Amino acid sequence: MRKKSCQEPLTLDELISYNQKALFPFLKENFVVTKEFQEFKNKTLTNLDIIQKKLDILLTEKTMREYQEKKEKKLWQLL
Repeated sequence: MRKKSCQEPLTLDELISYNQKALFPFLKENFVVTKEFQEFKNKTLTNLDIIQKKLDILLTEKTMREYQEKKEKKLWQLL
């Protein structure tokens, strides 16, 4: 069997073999599949929902505290 020259055209079988050995594993390592992306997106959105709920609670508490401080200030002014 003679050694292949770099000048010879690449056959389809050689291209398939190269892609399976080199290209596809590289792509698999560097790109996520749709299912993985959906799981990541769902986790992220869930975390954002939790953060939003906590922020709503904190903002409500802040508003109530400011209202109470204002009322106390008025009370002390009357006394």
